[in-house]
Amino acid sequence: MSFIPFCTSFYIEFVTILNQHEIFWTHLRRNYFYAVCIGLVLTLIAAVLIFTNKKGIANWKTISYPAVIFGFSCLWLQIQVSETYSADIFETANSSVLISDLLNFGDIPIVQHYGGHMMTGVWEGIIYGLLNNDFMGANFSPYSGYVGTVIAILFFFFVKYLWNEDAAVLAILFFPFYASVSYWGLGLLMALAVMAYVHKNTYLKAALFWLAFIWCAIYRLDLGFAFAVACVLALLIYIIQDRNLKALKQLAVTLGGWGAVGLAIWCAICIIKNVNPVNRLIEFLMINLSNQNWAYDNIGDSSLAKYSWAYIFIPFVSIICLGYSVLAKRIRKNLGNGLWVFCLIIGLSYFFNFSRGLVRHSLAEGGLTIPVWSAYLFISIVAVAYWNKRELILPVYSGFILLNAFLSRTLPG
Repeated sequence: MSFIPFCTSFYIEFVTILNQHEIFWTHLRRNYFYAVCIGLVLTLIAAVLIFTNKKGIANWKTISYPAVIFGFSCLWLQIQVSETYSADIFETANSSVLISDLLNFGDIPIVQHYGGHMMTGVWEGIIYGLLNNDFMGANFSPYSGYVGTVIAILFFFFVKYLWNEDAAVLAILFFPFYASVSYWGLGLLMALAVMAYVHKNTYLKAALFWLAFIWCAIYRLDLGFAFAVACVLALLIYIIQDRNLKALKQLAVTLGGWGAVGLAIWCAICIIKNVNPVNRLIEFLMINLSNQNWAYDNIGDSSLAKYSWAYIFIPFVSIICLGYSVLAKRIRKNLGNGLWVFCLIIGLSYFFNFSRGLVRHSLAEGGLTIPVWSAYLFISIVAVAYWNKRELILPVYSGFILLNAFLSRTLPG
């Protein structure tokens, strides 16, 4: 039953893909009805067999709840059968050049052509082009919105850790969280990986954390940088306070292993494509250090209330919360090691993205969500942890979201 939403979304997209290949599926409603009926019958048969043998289904929520969230997210983000896409010569080219050159000429993204957003929208565009046999339409990356399904699942696991599975699935389905986390939500992958590692230090979990870091950095560099540095600093604070040399060794060894693998892959691709790996790496680093060359001449209208909110009040409160979280034992005791480290990562990532939020995506663009990054969630966690009422984290966070929507209406100062 929990897979019906996803199967529905898959059915819709599958029919569209067949149409792209000039295979036309008739009687769509009837065939969908038959498919659902067959699925329900098979589910009932499986349930009867399982419960007849008195085995039951252990931990069925572990699979069913994420499946429900993923399925409804797919339906929510389902692309239209017919859509008109408008191209921005500057922004769209960040992904479209990489997609087009790979599909049409076999050029490797990042290695042969740089994208200002790294692989954001590129993976999705390539998958769309291959599945739909539409290399021209792939340039607009119609599947790019589906990254929201991943963010929804990550936020589910975060809320599940705060409360329980039942509360988490209800919160994700009915709590309007996505707009506030959409820009930085993939960083939750790294934060949750660190949380898992802190719960139990193993080489496997250390390796998975670095893998999450690599994926996030490749997907979008500003996101990867902010959360990577935040994760490393949070882990160092954890290691120093606990004097955990075992964790330091595990993290260092796995980092060295991934570094060697990454360097080998980079050099191999460059050599195959007749590119100097050293010069290309230097060129790559220099381009990514050129933020100041793309900045606006201002960061917003200082007469607006949201200007003081985003650039004075929120940073000041965040500094106090971060200092208290590191120095005071009360926050760590009330949150527990895992959530405490998670909280540090969310707070530190806000500060390491702050400079990026000044040169690009500042209040000069009108939006308030990106400049405040993850500060709302961080302040909510610290404030609630002080009173040891972690069940109030989402209600407090909701208050910040409502206030953000109110301030975004450009009220005068």
